[in-house]
Amino acid sequence: MPVQLTTGGYYNVPYFEEPEGWRERWSTDGLEMVRACRVQWYNAKKFVMDVVGWPSVFPDGTLHREVPCEHPYEQDMYAVSAELRRLVGTPSQDALGRFTVEERGADGSAVDPGSGTGWVVYDVTYKRLDYSIKADDETEGSELSRYVVRDPRFGVDALPVPGQTLKWGAVGDVGQPAGIAIPATIAGSAIPQPTDRLFPMATYIYTWKEVPGLKQGKLLAALGRINDAPFDGKDYHIDPFPAETLLFNQLEVRRIKHATNAILWEIQFQFLYRATGWRKILSPGPDGNFYKTVPNTTGPGLYGTTSFDLLFDLS
Repeated sequence: MPVQLTTGGYYNVPYFEEPEGWRERWSTDGLEMVRACRVQWYNAKKFVMDVVGWPSVFPDGTLHREVPCEHPYEQDMYAVSAELRRLVGTPSQDALGRFTVEERGADGSAVDPGSGTGWVVYDVTYKRLDYSIKADDETEGSELSRYVVRDPRFGVDALPVPGQTLKWGAVGDVGQPAGIAIPATIAGSAIPQPTDRLFPMATYIYTWKEVPGLKQGKLLAALGRINDAPFDGKDYHIDPFPAETLLFNQLEVRRIKHATNAILWEIQFQFLYRATGWRKILSPGPDGNFYKTVPNTTGPGLYGTTSFDLLFDLS
């Protein structure tokens, strides 16, 4: 006798699992599992909504998420889709031509919805996602703890060195690896041309998934600014990024039509990390250090500051 399960979501829809529909796909880039779930026809749409989940915004601007269903046996696997597998019952159309599955009793007569033979079987696909799924009461007040993908990229930052800062080497020096010897005509003299000095640079891409609103004005106002306080760092297994070390230099948004017909957004933030901070400049002197700058007048100086935590807040 099949055991009745429930979605456990907002609608808490009862359903049965069809054992013959179980499928698995193991690969080097993850695990995918499929379960065939039989649900009564009149509950079909509520079942699908509970399975995939949906976000919304409360009147006070708080982001609320009905999270997708977790696999009942495998931890940290969440439903990403529900695909119609088959129908159980008698298909028909109503007066408007809308498709339905009639509810019939054992004797073939019409019965109340939910008590007869009208069933749908969905293939529900579960995957391990590259971001955390958490309910509202698990976020500790920060959306950074869920639905955010973090991708670090590493390179170099070319900072200008003014002319006259460096000089040519001694006469005959061929350098390393060996090249053309320095002639006496320039040996020991200052180099007039400016050049670049390279430093390690990290770029951090934050992608905020399934966002039910776009605070465009707030996001645009933050572009080109640096963090006014320590920020995030948890998912990189490091301490939070110190104040003034991240520069918000790029923003991309993508409009998505969710299965529930809601308009959602995928928001991608790009932050440039400079360990020495963005309000310091490389000294042209022989020590080659970074020193703090202050406005020479009443102007704002290098880079304004803002709270990066507020970028992930819809209020």
